Amino acid sequence: MKRLSLQRFWCAVCLVAFASTALYGCNLPQERSSPTFAAPETLTVETSLGEESPSGSGQPGLDVCSALSTEGGLLLGKGIANDLSYSPDGEWLAVASTTGVHIYKSQEVNEFRLLAEGRPVSRVSFSPDGALVAAGLSSGDICVWRVSDGQPIAAFLGHSEIRNLSFSPPDSTLLSWSRDGEVRGWRVPEGTPIKTLESIGAIGPVAFSPDGSRVAVGWGDSVRLWRVSDGTFQTFKSPGGTLQNITFSPDGEVLASSGEEKVIYLWEVGNGSLLKRLEIGPYVGVRDLAFSPDGKFLAASLEGEASRGERGAVSLWRISNGS
Repeated sequence: MKRLSLQRFWCAVCLVAFASTALYGCNLPQERSSPTFAAPETLTVETSLGEESPSGSGQPGLDVCSALSTEGGLLLGKGIANDLSYSPDGEWLAVASTTGVHIYKSQEVNEFRLLAEGRPVSRVSFSPDGALVAAGLSSGDICVWRVSDGQPIAAFLGHSEIRNLSFSPPDSTLLSWSRDGEVRGWRVPEGTPIKTLESIGAIGPVAFSPDGSRVAVGWGDSVRLWRVSDGTFQTFKSPGGTLQNITFSPDGEVLASSGEEKVIYLWEVGNGSLLKRLEIGPYVGVRDLAFSPDGKFLAASLEGEASRGERGAVSLWRISNGS
């Protein structure tokens, strides 16, 4: 069972007429308003993947149109939600669904916009300043809108189905990953493409450096450090098998990775050399990695052997000595 708990989301129902235009296949926004209802502070929706939604629509997964109760109405648009993204300031929530991109004002659910109406959308992402929202369509197209008025400002074509989207932290460089393993960079809003990182197979974990100048991409048992400005990259092979997790230290000088082996590796970003091996002991794998804000500690979420009833754990290492 999956539980979705959304704060301050009141329920709304509306019927409106609308007109649409498009920019490179990206529909203009449709502004809607709807009455508000008294609702509890927290409204929880439960559904299981593959089960019918509470309204009996029969659609697999979470049908975000089906969250009805005696205290409220519609939650989060229509269709099946594929991805969610909050704007950095928390003001907006974007929902990528099978019917488009639904934009909600977090504190006032009675106001929202519908973008790329009627088109299946797989991924959605806000720019670092929250001024733009980008969506990856299942067709492989990428659309970018201005959040303030919903106007489409750019469209990028040529991918296969989009599997991930991410803006670099300090600016509006947009990176996209497609089903065929290709990574492309785009300058937004100019639409100028950055050199494509050629596909060499299925993409694993991806992480931006804190300053946005580099992106680490896992391909099988290798890491490629890609310089965003010019598309050049260096490659080094991880001895830990197929990569599952990658993260940068806060200063961007160290990269931590984990794979199929029960080891965490620390790499020097500047030259790709291996700095440390951190053993995870009796645990069977690493679920996630995170550096402390000061970069002195590395935390790892470790997975126990479920068949033996073993629990997972969170371990901390002091990076200075690996203890």
